[in-house]
Amino acid sequence: MSYETTLGSGYVEIHSIITMGEEVSITRNAIAWSLKELAYFGLIQFENQMKTGFDNATYVRITNTGAYYLKELIQRFVYLDLVWIDTPFADSLIVKELLPRLVELEPSKVSWYLEERFARTEIFLDYLLEMEEKEFAENPEFKDSPLTKAEFVPAIISAYKVEKEYIQNKRR
Repeated sequence: MSYETTLGSGYVEIHSIITMGEEVSITRNAIAWSLKELAYFGLIQFENQMKTGFDNATYVRITNTGAYYLKELIQRFVYLDLVWIDTPFADSLIVKELLPRLVELEPSKVSWYLEERFARTEIFLDYLLEMEEKEFAENPEFKDSPLTKAEFVPAIISAYKVEKEYIQNKRR
């Protein structure tokens, strides 16, 4: 896998991504679908510069937008507070815990509004951490693959806690 090609820096050969995925039992179709979706939403780009150019592409790299989502936005409270509602949950108990926290249903924002947002974000983050830990426990081979070894949620939680403290101090 190379990050420097004749096309420029950051490009990775699609075939190497597929090979690494197959080594940890991720199907070629699953990887292809993921790459197509990421390109469609502008988070990655193929060397042919086409959002729908997967079938004719050899290389892919992350876009500035993709890097922003991966490095910045995913760690922001306001983003996490928005995306939990669009996340499919595999645990109905988590859904039951989150539903009463839909404070947007209140006629006006009451004094505890922000604390409710923090609470539901923390429920969401705890769920994500549990799912990430479960994924690694059920698939120990993921820890050894350059494609799947990264753990994302602990860093997200850490950044969230810093931002939460900043927001709370600002409100005082």
